[in-house]
Amino acid sequence: TAICVTLAQIERLFAAKETVSPMTLAEKGVSVHAGGTLGRVKILATGELTKALTFSGTIITKAAQEKIQKVGGTIS
Repeated sequence: TAICVTLAQIERLFAAKETVSPMTLAEKGVSVHAGGTLGRVKILATGELTKALTFSGTIITKAAQEKIQKVGGTIS
């Protein structure tokens, strides 16, 4: 099972041009551990994103992907 994180959470925690990954989410205090290891993270489209970020190592819903790309973000 994936740990769900919303775009609203990401908007509050990250500055423009930062990278969003399971590791950086954990560093910012988001609980992304499952069974003592970093879990799979799923990005949900809930909320708005206003800055370009790079998403790495995450599962992204189609709606979230559209919002990320709309503001110039990238997915790797």
